Amino acid sequence: MKKTEIISAIAKQTELSQVDTKKLLEAFLDIIYDEICKGNDVSLHGIGILKPVQRKARTGRNLQTGKTLKIPARTSVKFVPSKSLKDEINGN
Repeated sequence: MKKTEIISAIAKQTELSQVDTKKLLEAFLDIIYDEICKGNDVSLHGIGILKPVQRKARTGRNLQTGKTLKIPARTSVKFVPSKSLKDEINGN
C-alpha cells in the first residue's frame, strides 16, 4: 500500500478531506521519524514496536573480488511485530 492509498483509505474512514488527512499522516510520520532519530522506541498498539538498534562493526567480504573489508558500526531500525499481529498473519 502506498502513501496516497493510505491517505485515501483514512479519508474515507474518517470523512476528513484528502488535504487534512495528508497533513495528519505527514505529521504522524514526522513524529515517528523524530523519535527514532532521538533513540526512542515507538510503540504502535496492536501493530508492533519500531526501535533503533546498534549494529557492531564487523568484517565482511566483497563477493566479486574476495577481498575482506571492514563494515563500520551503525544504527539501524528494527521492527518487532505485536503478538496479535503475528497471530493474525499466521491465521491463529
